[in-house]
Amino acid sequence: MILRHKHAFAAFGHDLVVSVSAWCAAFWLRFNFDIPPLYFGAMTESLPWVVAVQVAVFLTLGLYRGIWRYASVHDLYRIVLAAVVSTMAISMMLVFIQAPNIPRSVLLLDSMLLVIAMGGSRLSYRLWRERRLFAPGEHAVIIMGAGDAASDLLKNLSRNKQWRVAGLLDDN
Repeated sequence: MILRHKHAFAAFGHDLVVSVSAWCAAFWLRFNFDIPPLYFGAMTESLPWVVAVQVAVFLTLGLYRGIWRYASVHDLYRIVLAAVVSTMAISMMLVFIQAPNIPRSVLLLDSMLLVIAMGGSRLSYRLWRERRLFAPGEHAVIIMGAGDAASDLLKNLSRNKQWRVAGLLDDN
């Protein structure tokens, strides 16, 4: 299975919640926070189908291969691609199950909400994680060389709270 790591499973759970929330929020926004009963029924009846399609697309496009700590533009590209592909697949699926009460604007809103929530949460986590790695006023340094002088410098820098050694570079 693709979800071998606990972090991938957590990301999958997050995206599952986002999928359900985005579909419901799309209806909510489409009808100005007051969903008519006819459309509320259409929303709840189509929800399991929509979530199943989106989960299948997310897994197929490999959204759970990367780690949120290293989220990048490539990950955002995959999220946008997953949202577009899932919107097209949902459109076709709605024709097959003959769900006439789904406004087209809901499909667009759902896609936008997916990108915002999934991309935003990954970016937010990465920013939070990077901020947490460094204390205020702390600077990361890389020491060139790994000889005796580098060892002495490493000891001196470890005593100073202003500097944090990120690594040592050497030709060996």
